[in-house]
Amino acid sequence: IKISLSYDDTYSLNTSTTVTGQRTHSRLVYGDKTDIPFPDWTIRVSNLEKLPLLNKFVQRAGLDHAYSGQFNQTFNLDKGQEIITKDDRSAQFRPLAGVNFAFKNGATIDVRYNVTENTSLAKGFGVGGTKNNIEELAITARYSKRSDFRIPIPVWPFKNMRLKNNVDLTVTVSSSKNVTRKSRGGGNYEITAETSKWFLKPDLQYSFSDRVRGGLHLEVGKTHNKLIGDMSYTEFGLDVNISIRGR
Repeated sequence: IKISLSYDDTYSLNTSTTVTGQRTHSRLVYGDKTDIPFPDWTIRVSNLEKLPLLNKFVQRAGLDHAYSGQFNQTFNLDKGQEIITKDDRSAQFRPLAGVNFAFKNGATIDVRYNVTENTSLAKGFGVGGTKNNIEELAITARYSKRSDFRIPIPVWPFKNMRLKNNVDLTVTVSSSKNVTRKSRGGGNYEITAETSKWFLKPDLQYSFSDRVRGGLHLEVGKTHNKLIGDMSYTEFGLDVNISIRGR
């Protein structure tokens, strides 16, 4: 288990015709009750493949968790008194939970769940706030197969010819949601924008030899926008690369 902590604290003043300032520090922000200066952290747990049951199928397994938060405040200095103009807070769990597996057959799976919340509060003449919440889930599976064999035909041009067949398959499943809320005059926050998206994307890359390569990909997904509505899409692509060499 590896744990790392880091804390940042910055204070600056800019003097011209007026005096403005800014302070920034690491902060733990969670919900409406937790809002305190606190270091960022990263936690990584490895060697989980040694656990019972997992050791029969998994060659490598790990767990990740990380948090970074920041408080950013700007102000004007008037006769030694700070007049706050803006407060910004961010809290990012990237990832809130992350797991990765490498199986004994060569396949790997990586899962990441991220949560982010940004809050911006303007003060002074135009009092108002904006909150932005983002949730993301991504699952990526990969499989690679390497082979090198000689064509069993003892005549030209196949004599002593070897094929280096390589197959790389990647499948990605992703889902995200983005919600923006705004408050006017210090009132309650109301949803002003909301979007969500999911997609499934398999991608296959294949090489017959060092000179001939190809691949295909497919992406199927759907997006939702509170103002525009829903939209579904399907994308398909095929590519072939042939390297021609001459004397």
